[in-house]
This record gives sequence, C-alpha cells and structure tokens, in this order.
Amino acid sequence: MATINLGAVTTRSGACPTYPDGAQAHTPVNDVDTFSVPAVICLAGSGGNVVVRPADGDAAVTFTGLPVGYVIPFRVLGVNLTGTTATGLLAIF
Repeated sequence: MATINLGAVTTRSGACPTYPDGAQAHTPVNDVDTFSVPAVICLAGSGGNVVVRPADGDAAVTFTGLPVGYVIPFRVLGVNLTGTTATGLLAIF
C-alpha cells in the first residue's frame, strides 16, 4: 500500500487547509488589511452583499445576495465597508 506524506498539516497555506483556531466579530473597514493572518468570513447576523479583499492580494471581490450563515469560500485580508450590506460578520481564523 502506498503512503502519502502530508508534511506539516498545521501550516497555514492556500494548499493546506487547517481547522480554525478562533473567531471574532468583525466590523468592515475600507481598504485596510485588518487580519494578522488571513481569515474566512461567515455571515452571522443578516445576509446581503460582502466586499472582501482576497488573501492573495488581488482586487476586492463582491459577493452579492448571500444568505445568513454563508461562509465565503476563501481566505481574506479584510472586508470593505463600502458595498457591504450584510451584518454580524464573523472572522474565522
């Protein structure tokens, strides 16, 4: 039987997902990277639009019409206030 060496599975990287260590309420701020490590955003209060700044440094991306409980499927450096209508955002990191 072949074995696969997973290496350091606790290392944070785009290629190696990990289980989150914590979460905190997040208030959007325009054009500021607010997380010391990239985070995943979950809509906990109300649904709506969310404008995020991807962890890879690409331009901001707008998700529209998201429902309550939706988890944005990639890591981000921050959430822009302008254009974000969802409330009760949680940063999971």
